[in-house]
Amino acid sequence: MAVVVKVILHEGTVATQRRLAQLVNKELGKRGHHVTPERVRVLAARSGLVSLTIRSRIDGIAPELKECPVCRSKLKRTENRTLTGKSAATGYKCTRCPWWTGRDMRVPHHYTFQARVARSDGDEDAQLSFVRNDSRSRR
Repeated sequence: MAVVVKVILHEGTVATQRRLAQLVNKELGKRGHHVTPERVRVLAARSGLVSLTIRSRIDGIAPELKECPVCRSKLKRTENRTLTGKSAATGYKCTRCPWWTGRDMRVPHHYTFQARVARSDGDEDAQLSFVRNDSRSRR
């Protein structure tokens, strides 16, 4: 996981999971290891140190899902109350990453990765700290 964060810190933004896997494998190749693009995506999404933007397409009605298609974490059912007071399932939301779907299945097909952390002084040995999101600081 440290290699994934190191690569994203160095690159700033990585536009695809394939490119991120190439960069990570370049680092891991020095140690004789290799990782698939899917595994890199899952590690990045689960780390909490990487901001993930997901583009998706609609593909029919959402089936019964057990895990998130992006990070393989647990899903939480989203529900609304009906006029009679009963609850109606409206979709799923991942408990770890930003993916969600409604009644129509949102199939993820493109990912963009950005660092949520930065080095304090730009020094490679400096401590990591979380980057403030500009949209939240304007509120």
